[in-house]
Amino acid sequence: MNINDIGFVIAVKKIGNILTQMWDFCCNAWNLITDPSEMLSGIMHISYWIFLITAIICLILTMAGCKKTKNGATISIIIYVILQCFASVLI
Repeated sequence: MNINDIGFVIAVKKIGNILTQMWDFCCNAWNLITDPSEMLSGIMHISYWIFLITAIICLILTMAGCKKTKNGATISIIIYVILQCFASVLI
């Protein structure tokens, strides 16, 4: 083999690897589109912590005397409950 042939073989292998990765990405994207339950379960797990921390911060600020955060904890808990209801129906 000559040096140009080795470079061609390496280039073809790199192109093959790129095409394989693109195919895997397309397959994963299609699986996510056709079965969104994995994504929804991840969102539900993360939303618990987001809304819990938001509710705690709003309660602390309300106790500190900030009047604008009075309804923040209530709204945060209500949104969390609604998201959990959607999750239980969809998953």
